[in-house]
Amino acid sequence: MIVHRTHLYYLEYDNESVSASDVTLVTQLSADRLQMLELLCNHWPGPISLALYMSDAEAHQFLRYARQSPILASRRNVAYHIVYKDGVSVINPYCRGRFSLVN
Repeated sequence: MIVHRTHLYYLEYDNESVSASDVTLVTQLSADRLQMLELLCNHWPGPISLALYMSDAEAHQFLRYARQSPILASRRNVAYHIVYKDGVSVINPYCRGRFSLVN
């Protein structure tokens, strides 16, 4: 079993803005797919729960990116969760880019 260090709610998240009838988009991205994040936020106005698989250095880069992006900085209904990778990893190609909806 592999256990990864995690940081839940890496950026500010306002769960008060989420109602019981909202549908939450749940997905995961690695650092090489961050450019998809603004596009995703533009097309999905509802709540998002996002697992970001990245190194410590990539997490710091993401923090700067999220704060400088007007689109990401304006959203408070996106829960960013960092799953830290240790060294080189192999990403399962069957999980990459898949989206799940949770109601």
